[in-house]
Amino acid sequence: MGVTWAAEKNILGGYGGGIFGVNDGITKEQLATALWRYAGSPAAEGAAALNDSGLVSSWAAEPVAWAVGSNILSAENGSFGPQSVVTRGMAADAVMRFLKLCETPYIKALSKNAPEALPQGEFIERISLKINGTDGEAVVALTDSKPTREFIAQLPMTVTFIDFGEREKFGKMPIPLSEDEALLSGYEIGDFSYGTAYDCMIAFYDQDNEVIDGVIKLGSFESGLELFSGRENIEVTISALEN
Repeated sequence: MGVTWAAEKNILGGYGGGIFGVNDGITKEQLATALWRYAGSPAAEGAAALNDSGLVSSWAAEPVAWAVGSNILSAENGSFGPQSVVTRGMAADAVMRFLKLCETPYIKALSKNAPEALPQGEFIERISLKINGTDGEAVVALTDSKPTREFIAQLPMTVTFIDFGEREKFGKMPIPLSEDEALLSGYEIGDFSYGTAYDCMIAFYDQDNEVIDGVIKLGSFESGLELFSGRENIEVTISALEN
């Protein structure tokens, strides 16, 4: 049950291909990433340069910087040891520091039984979606709504978008959004939406005329929709687009 929850909430994703590695130990960079995702993928602040930063996996770079800068996980003599296996004592200490120092509104409101408690960000008109850490960028114009502002409050975030049916790509939200807005049936090509069934963002790049319930439109692609087409999965970094 715990494994299913962690995977569904994008806290721990396993190795891919349906393999979670339930009997494997967890490394320091994996623990940092799990706590970072649970906290809503906050920006890293105050982290000093690490002597072994080159050993940190690319997907864990920001979580490790956040964990070190927040004093949740330590770097001994400037070395973090990202691939070292975490002991039970280290994990307990990290969780204690996390709960004491990083208690955010998100942690108080993770339960979908209290959607009104989810924090809302100041509305922004556009977001940037950078693809696979390259210069490829899509731009989405947002629609002002309560779920959209809850989405904005979680930016920036980096999420893997998985292709489905050569029609759409979806990526799990770090924290589920409220569902009290009117839900749509169906979609249009270029919609950037939230699917309530699986708590995910959806980029619709093709149309097969299937009626889809439980969809909340967050915005529309202004450019770069073609970067989401194709069967391959992509890593997308989403952030506010400054005017």
